Amino acid sequence: MLETLNDMEGNPNVIVNFGERDLDNPGLVESPYVNQNGKTVINVWFDFGEISGLNTIPEISQGGGVTEDDVIGHETYGHAQPHHEGWRCTDASGCARDRENVIRRELGHPPRAF
Repeated sequence: MLETLNDMEGNPNVIVNFGERDLDNPGLVESPYVNQNGKTVINVWFDFGEISGLNTIPEISQGGGVTEDDVIGHETYGHAQPHHEGWRCTDASGCARDRENVIRRELGHPPRAF
């Protein structure tokens, strides 16, 4: 089931849907599309059951592990917000991790290096 955030960054022409579904990793942001009402829609999906698998990877567990908050921040600020602004921020480029680390610094969490 998706929950909707109707006014991302004060823009009533963008709808961001958040929901849970079965994935092969903890989070996924689908490419935006324009709906029949002319609004840009960005779907953000979570599978928090996949976090435990990530925390078995030595580089991740030694860095403090991954929490639901980490996944939400990464998918939302690292991927959905750039889509909203019209550009892609990928995991492979390190862009999403760098953006996530901005939030981690604000919250007093150690930076993510993986």
